[in-house]
Amino acid sequence: MTVAAGIGYALIALGPALSIFVSVIAKKPFLVLTLLSSTLFWLVSLILLSAAWRAFLPIKSSALWAYVIVIVTSVSFQEGVRLVFWKLYKKLEEMLNAFADRTSKPRLFLTDKMQIGLGPKWMRKVEGCIRALPGSDVLYGLNTVRSVQGLLHRHLDALLNRQEFPHHGRMWAKKLVHETKIRLLFCAAGGLGHGVAHAVFFCLSLLTPAFGGATYYVERCSHMPFFLISAVISLAFLLIHTFSMVIAFNGYAESRKSDQFFVPVIHMVAAIMTLINLAPGGCAIGVPLLCISAAVTLQYCWMMVCRRLREN
Repeated sequence: MTVAAGIGYALIALGPALSIFVSVIAKKPFLVLTLLSSTLFWLVSLILLSAAWRAFLPIKSSALWAYVIVIVTSVSFQEGVRLVFWKLYKKLEEMLNAFADRTSKPRLFLTDKMQIGLGPKWMRKVEGCIRALPGSDVLYGLNTVRSVQGLLHRHLDALLNRQEFPHHGRMWAKKLVHETKIRLLFCAAGGLGHGVAHAVFFCLSLLTPAFGGATYYVERCSHMPFFLISAVISLAFLLIHTFSMVIAFNGYAESRKSDQFFVPVIHMVAAIMTLINLAPGGCAIGVPLLCISAAVTLQYCWMMVCRRLREN
């Protein structure tokens, strides 16, 4: 193999992360800091987890239950760390809201937060979802907002004056803006940090031999290069972690049990699916199933976004 192959494997694992970073996060320094801090946070958690398991590895038993214990404890630990990350986020949110109140700055609309978290392509679909609702143009005024100050810097008074809200409508809209928390501002950036940390820890650290003149195959999956399998698995988990953070934070904020239940379940199922790769030829089944898990996470996140917009 060549340098091009090694770079290709790296882009498979981190291509979506790079796209999200360039199109959304890189334009906002605060989100760049959020991404870097999240990546460092999750890398430290993975290092601590690996240090705890170092005394028991390598597993000498060939029984499957030994690997299941490793996966279950690892996923449970990461889900516990996710709760810690949520607590830290809530404290930061309170600080930002207090700062916005002191400086008399308007808080972000829900659609603004969705755009920051999901990016422009998703936002165009979200706008279509909004416009399908009765009175959506009056409520959100997307065209008017863009012509006044842009989606992320809308001015409430200008919006209300252009739409000629009645008095009770003005008060209701102000209350909507004031009570809407900045829940999804850091979700995608924080989740992307989790996914990048996973890719760095489990994929990029293994790609050094891929830049040489040959590739590597394992006996149990001889028809696919080991580096390709590692890159695709990292890609699937990057998508799962990124959008699971959006789902989890929404579930914590709304105390919605279905969202809180979905995230650890899909994480656990995806992790256990990797055990299929231990069977002879199992990578031909396990890797596609893992990609399906990532697609299910994306679909669930999209449904959650539409539901939030309809409720608001």
